[in-house]
Amino acid sequence: MEAIHREILRKNRMSLSHSNMNTEEVCTCLIRDNVFTINDKYSVESYSSPVKKIEKLLDILSHKGANAFSTFTKVLNELKLFHLSKLISTDKNANITNQSRQSEEINVSNDDLEYSSCKHARLQEESLKEEKESDVSNGVQTKPQDKSLKQEKESEVSDSYDALDGPINKPDVKEDNHGIDNEEDGRMAFLSNIRSAPKFSNPNDFVAPVENIQHNLEECYAMNTNPRGLFILVNNKKFLPSSGMHEYTRNGTDEDAKCMKELFEELGYVIESYQNISVYEMRKIFKKASLISYSGYSALAVCILSHGQEGVVYGIDGTIDIKEITGFFRGSNLMGKPKMFFFQACQGSDYMDGVEPDTGRMETDGPPEYGNEISLPTEADFIYAYSTVPGFYSWRNSAKGSWFIQALVEVFRKHAHKMDVVRMLTRVNRIVATKKSQTGQLSSHNKRQISSIVSQLRKDLFLCPPNGPLRSLDFV
Repeated sequence: MEAIHREILRKNRMSLSHSNMNTEEVCTCLIRDNVFTINDKYSVESYSSPVKKIEKLLDILSHKGANAFSTFTKVLNELKLFHLSKLISTDKNANITNQSRQSEEINVSNDDLEYSSCKHARLQEESLKEEKESDVSNGVQTKPQDKSLKQEKESEVSDSYDALDGPINKPDVKEDNHGIDNEEDGRMAFLSNIRSAPKFSNPNDFVAPVENIQHNLEECYAMNTNPRGLFILVNNKKFLPSSGMHEYTRNGTDEDAKCMKELFEELGYVIESYQNISVYEMRKIFKKASLISYSGYSALAVCILSHGQEGVVYGIDGTIDIKEITGFFRGSNLMGKPKMFFFQACQGSDYMDGVEPDTGRMETDGPPEYGNEISLPTEADFIYAYSTVPGFYSWRNSAKGSWFIQALVEVFRKHAHKMDVVRMLTRVNRIVATKKSQTGQLSSHNKRQISSIVSQLRKDLFLCPPNGPLRSLDFV
């Protein structure tokens, strides 16, 4: 799509997103006209909010081919949405068209980084202003972002009601205590501060997010596509009797799912989200995802929120080996591209106790050496992040979500524009390690957890948010 048409969609985004557009009908017509794919339609319809559906449709549409805008206008007329087709007509938006052409002429004649940076910052400022106006129009009161980011908490924090992502009875806790924190506990204010689906900028306008670091293909993975990659989310909350886990509903997991979806949308990923699916459906989804072309993607990310045991995670009707899931992606479609897997699930049935730390520091040695290989090991370019280590339970708060996912979202939001993934996950480990369970039962009270990183990456992996630094989660 031409920059002029993208600008028209962006300027009219709020009016379009709050219109009576039926996204299912529009997507069906766009698939018929070879503009959208089935996966595009699934991505749009994965949202429950009509506004979010339309915003996602516009985001996907803006990165389609040269005829996408005209086809979209034709579809609006076909569906008798004449007021919308008139809204985005080039005649009505003549001033935008002229401004866009002038901007393009300036960009050609003065193609330097400083101008691109200013232009990128201006577009972000206008975008944030529109989003603020949209929030006010919907009756949502958003809190201004604090410029001075608070440091991550070193002190130990406790959750009021904790559950396990494994087979164990829930503790007897009074209902009115669920999800309530002590005054000194840090609580994350997610929803009012999280932006909508990302508005991808032109790759030529992208400013490298890591200052004083020269990105090159020998030291860092290329993360310059828009969208950045594919993000697959599996959120299993309720289970069938055949799984043996039907008595252990994973309360709080929806908060994890929502935060991860919002995070990876802002990181520039196409989202595929699935809830309460069987082992058969999990195999089908991951096999299908492994066979698509990743030529337009820089990376793959997968997050599974479920019950688990060592080496396996649960579908709603049974278990599947983690190795089987990751094995689907060891083919040539993703050769040389980073593959991230995040697992929020138990890996055993032992409780983890705390120990007094000594004065030493634990550090990780540098990355392994590599050469100019023609082929790569099939296990290369993977990174696995587990909520706990093998043999132990993983904790989840019944109202706020799991320790691991909430820490991951917090750290990634603060540092994704300037820090590589391995370093960020190390900070996640530190946050998780400060927490203690509060169940009210002697056998499971004041228990600990440490998340785990298994890196087979060959290079530094910077996520490079397409719109610059993400909005951090504020503590209240």
